[in-house]
Amino acid sequence: MKTLAVILNVILVLFTFMVIMTEGVSPDIAYNIFGILLFLVPLVNVILISRLGFFKAAKRARVSQDMADVPAKSPDSAAMHGTVRNLAILLNVILLGFGIWAIIQAYPHPQEDGVLEYTILVLAAPIVSLIVYFRTKVAGGTIVAHGPEVHA
Repeated sequence: MKTLAVILNVILVLFTFMVIMTEGVSPDIAYNIFGILLFLVPLVNVILISRLGFFKAAKRARVSQDMADVPAKSPDSAAMHGTVRNLAILLNVILLGFGIWAIIQAYPHPQEDGVLEYTILVLAAPIVSLIVYFRTKVAGGTIVAHGPEVHA
């Protein structure tokens, strides 16, 4: 699921870049905000989702016997990871809301190549990213993805 989310977000950034380069920037401020979100949110998603595997591997590494005497991370670190995760969830919800608004606002849709695919991508990327974020939990100062917490 993480791999699918990263792939969808990368394609969304590239597709958005292509659309802006071919169609130009919209004179409407709301669409410009939407365009900024279409770049910002997928980039944040790629960074955070790709780090989820890193956090899980680091948690497993700390369990080994030679690392047993390393002090645990502070509660502030856990709160920071939870805050970043919650911010990413909020950004994805906002992007999804803007996407639904744009679909309704642009009706009837232009009969151009790629409009349907782009529309599906704009909706699918934040939905899959939200699923990944909701399947993660903050535990012991790290974000643990898809599995039980490992205790030392």
